[in-house]
Amino acid sequence: MNLNTVDISKLPADVRKQFLQLQVMYAEKRIQNKAKDDFLSFVKCVWPEFIEGAHHRHVAKKFNDLANGKIKRLIINMPPRHTKSEFASYLLPSWMVGRNPKLKIIQVTHTGELAIRFGRKAKNLIDSPEYHKIFQDYKKIHKPLGGGKQHKAASISLQVSAVLSPDGVLTY
Repeated sequence: MNLNTVDISKLPADVRKQFLQLQVMYAEKRIQNKAKDDFLSFVKCVWPEFIEGAHHRHVAKKFNDLANGKIKRLIINMPPRHTKSEFASYLLPSWMVGRNPKLKIIQVTHTGELAIRFGRKAKNLIDSPEYHKIFQDYKKIHKPLGGGKQHKAASISLQVSAVLSPDGVLTY
């Protein structure tokens, strides 16, 4: 049954209002369910201001393939300010942990501060109400045990201390 084609004009006002509220809730639930399985849908749910481009669709398809095991390795080369860091270092780990809460992620960046910033940003998203609307079971899986310690998916942020010098020698 398509809820958009139902004629509610003859129903009492309070019933119409309740029907419209349920219709909105149903639409939101459909979007949230799609966000569990589709990276770009997830991005749109947690980042409402996001403006989608063709390159975002391409990267999102690759992330979906990665999440579904169709590919094992992925390198993303894009110019600065094309959301590769937001996607790969913040949104992808958050989405992957929601899909598989036992997943362990190691995030490596060229500075410790950057690694910590992305790790903290992902944690804040995972703790947000918007995230829990999509991944409702996440709280149930990660309830405190024993002494109240919270068990969550492992995410380690590291700094790479190796630098390629101009003469092509790896230095530490």
